[in-house]
Amino acid sequence: MGKIDSRAVSPVIGTVLLVGIVVIAIGIIAPLVLSSIVENQAPNAEFEFIQDGNNLTIVYSNGDALNPDEIFITINGKPAGESFHQNPVLPSDTVALEGFEGESTVQIYWRSASGSSSSILANKDFVFPVFTPQLSIKQIDIDTVEEDDEFPVEVTVEETAGFETDGLSLNLQVVDPDGEIKYDQTIDSEDISDESITATLGEDGETELVGPLNASVEPYEATLTVDADNSGEQSSTTTFLVVGDLAELIVHDFEIDHKLEDEEFDVSITIEEVANVQTDGLLIEMHVVNSGTIERVYDESISPEEIQNEEITVTFGVTDDTDMLSFEASEFPYEAIVFVNADNSAEAENSDSFYVFSEFPDEHGVQVQADSNVGNNRLEAKFSIEGSNSDYEFHIIDDGVEDIQQVSINGLELTLEDRIHHQHSTDILDPESYEELSDVEESYLESIRFDIFENSAIFNQELDIGDVSLEAPNIVEY
Repeated sequence: MGKIDSRAVSPVIGTVLLVGIVVIAIGIIAPLVLSSIVENQAPNAEFEFIQDGNNLTIVYSNGDALNPDEIFITINGKPAGESFHQNPVLPSDTVALEGFEGESTVQIYWRSASGSSSSILANKDFVFPVFTPQLSIKQIDIDTVEEDDEFPVEVTVEETAGFETDGLSLNLQVVDPDGEIKYDQTIDSEDISDESITATLGEDGETELVGPLNASVEPYEATLTVDADNSGEQSSTTTFLVVGDLAELIVHDFEIDHKLEDEEFDVSITIEEVANVQTDGLLIEMHVVNSGTIERVYDESISPEEIQNEEITVTFGVTDDTDMLSFEASEFPYEAIVFVNADNSAEAENSDSFYVFSEFPDEHGVQVQADSNVGNNRLEAKFSIEGSNSDYEFHIIDDGVEDIQQVSINGLELTLEDRIHHQHSTDILDPESYEELSDVEESYLESIRFDIFENSAIFNQELDIGDVSLEAPNIVEY
């Protein structure tokens, strides 16, 4: 008999053992892997929400059997306090939630037992009835008051939803026309439900009277704010006047000459109080605006001493360390506006316009010669201008009636013919006899203004003729 070769048997046995080990390993590992996959997979689930007033019922309407320990319900991101208790949770199972108010978001989510996976199963917004007090301010009783008076203020507040307030408080704040708080007091009130309550600040034993307040042409504001621990804050504002002797301010006319670019200069302003009442909080402001760009290029204020039945002059660029004025050249005029006001006075203002040049236009030696004669109810006047060739605009003003004539001249002779009406003779003839105009030997013009245009700039030059007779030549040099 032949011998069996053991070297041929060993590989077969090894292969059999290896296959057996692999089969056993697969049998052990596969359930574990499959179990992990199933555990981390979100279930299929559908829910129905039924709202009844402030209560909510959640119905599990369709889906897989659920583990209640993996289902969570939140309201506005916080635990609802209730969830499904059935195990397992099956379709038609319910959970009841109660006592919601206002806007609420209900969310149902699943989280695996290991906590490694989660998924939102349902998300829905609701608006539930609000069962909190609703406050309304019915009245803030303040009439016009006299300066320096001290007075109480009666207010009425109502709760309209039928729910009792908790910790009701009332605050009154009075603000003057400049925005300064003059009164700020709070009282704790009795709580109310579906009723109104009236309180009087200044007479309740807790708060002070309002005042004294200074007279002002602008109104004061009184704001009542009501609040409770279980209700939203509500506010209402009313206005009232404080009357008394008021100052009266005027700003005298001022004139600013044309300037060169970057030239520094100051401006003196005279104001006056004319009602014989001392000002309170006197303030003088100057704003300079480029009329073409509407840009404010200067903004300064001065707080001088109070005045009464007197004038005071301040200088912007000097007084109270205000900045000097200096501007860029512009084809548009600048306008300087001065405002003056006080706590006990209406605001007054005045203004003047001026140009700023990179260099001044050519000088003009302008002469005006006027000749006139009166006859046949007509006035004839001749005006002669001597100067360089420029554009001129004549404003000839006769008793408030303005005649404008625009011309280009170089040695102009202009003849004005104007019918003589009664305004020419009011000062020299009795109105009953002004029909005899043919007997008038004198007549008067009020003023002549020449607007000289040069390099897109305007020089206003005005001659006030007044009572100068035009019967004889009159020469005026500018």
